[in-house]
Amino acid sequence: MLETKKSQVFISYSWKDQDKATRIEAALKEDPILAGKISVWRDQNDAKPGDRIAAKILEGLSNTDYFVLLVSENSNASPWVQREISTAVDLADKKKLTPVPVLLSNVEVPFEFRGLLYIDARSSLTNALNKLLNFLRSQLATIASIEPREILRKSFDDKTLAWKSCQDKLREVQVNRLRFYLTETLTLSDVKVLWFDLFGRKMEDEVNVQNLPLSCIELLERSRREQIIFELIDVICRNYPHVSKSVP
Repeated sequence: MLETKKSQVFISYSWKDQDKATRIEAALKEDPILAGKISVWRDQNDAKPGDRIAAKILEGLSNTDYFVLLVSENSNASPWVQREISTAVDLADKKKLTPVPVLLSNVEVPFEFRGLLYIDARSSLTNALNKLLNFLRSQLATIASIEPREILRKSFDDKTLAWKSCQDKLREVQVNRLRFYLTETLTLSDVKVLWFDLFGRKMEDEVNVQNLPLSCIELLERSRREQIIFELIDVICRNYPHVSKSVP
């Protein structure tokens, strides 16, 4: 398995929702599967008295892999949260982080993240926490551990060998790293082709994203949720085997 650094989760929230932020932070830190694999950044813990808050938050975001945004009337009215969202969008566009909105109340997900995965916590924070934990666990798993199936290969010509080599290499990659390899080697048009091949529908009819990194995030997560991530690897390697060349 490829070694990766510990992933950082940044929790963005209004202080009026800090009870929920505290509960989410505790769940992430106490999860036995994520222990040692993630760190959690939250302003109340990581910004010390005397720190320049804006600079400290920017530092936290710059080192972040997952931007967990608690969406509520309070966060929508918070200038600090809006500033964090703006920075997170910029970093996501630069392939730096994955946004994960958590909907706390009956408000719309910020426009920047509409069409992406979000976790609904309106009726049950406990259920939402389980979904968040499962999402992060899946991100740190290899493709092979999620989809252990093998397929029959009837011939071993050069094209088939390249396809097999690509599959074998990508299946050992963690899900969170595969997103980076896709954004380094594919275009947005390529991702739209993959989406149509997998789901039989145009991506733009379902996802309000015109951004390559965020589109790759949704492609991977949708494939995982629908339990066809093996098929995704198959389609990638059949059409774009060069993706595997970016894997060290």
